[in-house]
Amino acid sequence: MAARLDTTIGYFEAGSVLIANRFRDEDIDNAHGMDCLVAVADGPILLRRLIRGRNKGWTLVPHENGGEIQYDQSISWAARILMAIKYY
Repeated sequence: MAARLDTTIGYFEAGSVLIANRFRDEDIDNAHGMDCLVAVADGPILLRRLIRGRNKGWTLVPHENGGEIQYDQSISWAARILMAIKYY
């Protein structure tokens, strides 16, 4: 999958196209510690680093300084960022 950023998020610059590979349900635990596009259950798609939390929930860590860390979140799916393409 691919997503174009409207604004700079952490070290990913505005205008970059992020290329990501969606984890299969049985492989979702491999998302731990990875930068991912994440679909929060009944919510938006976010760019976050994923940390496995308690009770099979996830901690979503933003790339922006001062961003809100979200604990024990349910996610619908996650896609690991494979590359960022910046057009000049």
